[in-house]
Amino acid sequence: PGDPAPILDQLLFIVVALLLASLYEPLPTYVFVTALLLTLIAHFLSNVIAYALKLKSKPW
Repeated sequence: PGDPAPILDQLLFIVVALLLASLYEPLPTYVFVTALLLTLIAHFLSNVIAYALKLKSKPW
């Protein structure tokens, strides 16, 4: 309990942001799916790059 969950934190942030935005203007489903996929890909790539540059001690 209390451990960080980076991927879940980022996905929750994006989901809440899109849900709040959809209250103002309805968003198509593909926007949600694209945003989630891009978030996962960006998270993975940034971790791999940071690990390769020795900015992180673990690749996750």
